[in-house]
Amino acid sequence: MKRMITVVDLLSGAITARQSDTRTLDVPADLDPESSVAALDGQSVASYRAASGKNIRCAVHPRPLSWRCGERNASSPGRGI
Repeated sequence: MKRMITVVDLLSGAITARQSDTRTLDVPADLDPESSVAALDGQSVASYRAASGKNIRCAVHPRPLSWRCGERNASSPGRGI
């Protein structure tokens, strides 16, 4: 069984337990706080909406949640990110 890590959703305050190998991304500085969604494709390119309303695509480096304890990051709610 994989180690579980407690995660706090900064918008809702909800607390969940995620597997330590859950993929995560750095939170883009210009991520729209209303949508708070990023999609990751198979070539590690993230797509998200910026606070300005512009759709952004950029290369990212997904890392497991266990590498990010104590950091603000985007993590997958289920499969993928």
